[in-house]
Amino acid sequence: MSSPLILDACSSFRAMWIDKTNPNTIYMDVRTQKQLEQDWKQDETTNFIYKLDITCSYEALPFQNNTFTHIVWDPPHLKSLGETSIFRRKYGVLQADNWRHSIRTAFKELWRVLKPYGTLVLKWNTYEIKLSELLCLFSVQPLYGQISRSKKVSDTFWLCFVKTEASV
Repeated sequence: MSSPLILDACSSFRAMWIDKTNPNTIYMDVRTQKQLEQDWKQDETTNFIYKLDITCSYEALPFQNNTFTHIVWDPPHLKSLGETSIFRRKYGVLQADNWRHSIRTAFKELWRVLKPYGTLVLKWNTYEIKLSELLCLFSVQPLYGQISRSKKVSDTFWLCFVKTEASV
């Protein structure tokens, strides 16, 4: 892949993607291709794509500084899933004892590889961890996003961060 512009830092099976084979995107996950295929092989009803370009942790990215113009980050949102949980198998899980450190480290890494004036879009569900608990871990605040909640809206939030001169 030449000159990638976009990084999907937790692509898993590309569920949120409309263009699931975008040639300008690097699809990455901490789980291996084999693990993803095993985790999804029991679900014959899906047409998800789980082919990775790279296997690595978002806490230690193998990319140079200022590489991507756009990053999408949909990390695991839950920390209390059992070992045999279907959600754990399909979406991953946060470690209950160090999730704050993991998310803080990941944000710093993603910010490092984001180009100046690039955007980082974060998808987060507040079922177990409040948005306020999450946002205090970051050195910058989102520029915009869905930040209010009503009974008609789910507990999933989309936030957009922009790497400006003030936040570099």
